[in-house]
Amino acid sequence: MTSNNILLRAIFLLGFFWIASCSADKQEVDSRLPGKWQLIEGWRNNRQSPSLENVFFEFFADGNMRSNFNFNGSSEAGTFQMEDRILRQRNGEFELEYTIESISDSILILNTILMEAEFRLLLKKEPSAQ
Repeated sequence: MTSNNILLRAIFLLGFFWIASCSADKQEVDSRLPGKWQLIEGWRNNRQSPSLENVFFEFFADGNMRSNFNFNGSSEAGTFQMEDRILRQRNGEFELEYTIESISDSILILNTILMEAEFRLLLKKEPSAQ
């Protein structure tokens, strides 16, 4: 066996093991998250904020979402990723990171900072239409 053959086999094997070790980074979404969540109470800088009254989030199992928690209150589509207790929202160039304080089948509490203001959002899941 020539040294070129040995080198080619070694490169092939290394490539094979590298490809085999790569896993699809399929995002795991907490099964309780998908659905529409409506704000029950919202706080800005530790004070209840009536201006947050109609805020909602809608999460889909495929990583897409809709929300009106933004500067103008309009519903916008985007994507999200979950990693442990962090939820990252992306709408085009706009990115926002939430800490999931608590999640159950019916209640979701999110914390975030937006424009130097701290927000705490208490949301209730709407019953799914069957």
